[in-house]
Amino acid sequence: RIAIVAVSAFQIMTDFSPSKRREMVTTELDEYRSLLAHFKECAQELEGRVKPLAEAIHSLPELPDKGVVRFVMAKLQLLLSYISNLGYYMTLKKRGVSVAEHPVVAQLAWQRALMERMRPIEQKLKYQIDRLVKLASSD
Repeated sequence: RIAIVAVSAFQIMTDFSPSKRREMVTTELDEYRSLLAHFKECAQELEGRVKPLAEAIHSLPELPDKGVVRFVMAKLQLLLSYISNLGYYMTLKKRGVSVAEHPVVAQLAWQRALMERMRPIEQKLKYQIDRLVKLASSD
């Protein structure tokens, strides 16, 4: 597999003009930077909002609203899985593996769609989520 990637990289370097090679590298670099920024954004949301909320929930002796708790825990699991898949995708891209037909692409698209669908629900639950945080921090 490494030999195939090396041969493919060599073919890219010899089959295309210098300007085309620069364009290809620039495009790949721009995409990688964008992916890295998105990865950091998701990690910050996980670390700054979702994880502390999950920890607060676990510290409560009695759970006031199981629906909100289930939502928060589902979001935590979804973000963890999404970040893991995004990291894997970035690793594949960095190694030069073709990801066009790779299953991780479909998984990422599905997870991203789920996160988009969760956003309005999270807005509706904002009051209950804030109440959970206050309840946990008062203990």
